[in-house]
Amino acid sequence: MFYYTEIWTDGAVRRFIRNVGIENLNDLFILREADRIGNGTKQGTPEVFINFKERIRKILEIDNAFKIKDLDIDGNIIMEKLNLKIRSNYW
Repeated sequence: MFYYTEIWTDGAVRRFIRNVGIENLNDLFILREADRIGNGTKQGTPEVFINFKERIRKILEIDNAFKIKDLDIDGNIIMEKLNLKIRSNYW
């Protein structure tokens, strides 16, 4: 299982995701909730789990966002297509 607190850094959350496997996250949360119910004293989903799931969602959204390095083009190609020359003196 796992013990999450809100003091975990984003890096710690990313390591958690990597170690568990993104494809296993939902099953792990289901197992954790079943364990809580199975002990007979606790019901429902604790707020800390809800917050953790939301934090994971936000981190995955940020990490999957489109970035400039994802482009198949760079400034040299643009300059070539627009027939622009590099200026040696900017003054």
